[in-house]
Amino acid sequence: PRKPASKVSTRADGYKRVTVGRKGKGKQVYAHRAAAGVGHVKGSKTGKTGGVVHHKNKRKGDNRRSNLKVTTKAENNRRR
Repeated sequence: PRKPASKVSTRADGYKRVTVGRKGKGKQVYAHRAAAGVGHVKGSKTGKTGGVVHHKNKRKGDNRRSNLKVTTKAENNRRR
């Protein structure tokens, strides 16, 4: 089981990052990738897939599972 997030920060581009893990040994992960269950960061090999996480309502801070969809990079680029 995952440890609860201990620190949340928002990047300048609007994406939220959370620190998970033991105090002092935690890792920063993108909240939308963690919520979608696809790994830590873009291109991560540790998750289920290396896919891109798309926010359906285009709000980067809305990381509800119902608002996230795992897509390919090509599919995500078509949506832009």
